[in-house]
Amino acid sequence: MLLAVDVGNSNTSIGVYEGDRLRCELRLSTSPQRGHVTRVIASSELLALQGLA
Repeated sequence: MLLAVDVGNSNTSIGVYEGDRLRCELRLSTSPQRGHVTRVIASSELLALQGLA
């Protein structure tokens, strides 16, 4: 399993691959009002909802 993360100016994109197959794709707003801890918690919860955490 591979976790790919792209942190950009406006979005943080997360993709989870199993082999060549994309299992899950998440996109979170990269807002200065949101701290990095908030983004980590949100991404962890979203991955858990997909059964991947």
